[in-house]
Amino acid sequence: AMILMTGVTSQGAADLRSYCRRLRARLGNTKLFVLQPLLLSGDLSRDAQRLRDAGADVVVSTIQELLSALESIYPEAPRPPTKQSGEVALKAVGAH
Repeated sequence: AMILMTGVTSQGAADLRSYCRRLRARLGNTKLFVLQPLLLSGDLSRDAQRLRDAGADVVVSTIQELLSALESIYPEAPRPPTKQSGEVALKAVGAH
């Protein structure tokens, strides 16, 4: 199981840390992912470390980083279809 949390304001960082602590206490083995876009503008290493200290397993600042982290942790998970495979599927059912 996994939980993804995101924060969109700088004031939300304290809330995210609190959520991480509480979720870690209740759901010990659940993977906690934090997407915090505002880490791009601040001290990434300090803020990310504080979230990890609070219980987050993965802290990222972009969706691409999140997808990469998910792929490395869950390599057997199904992938969304690419545009090309979607077009092939549509042609197979007769859609144009």
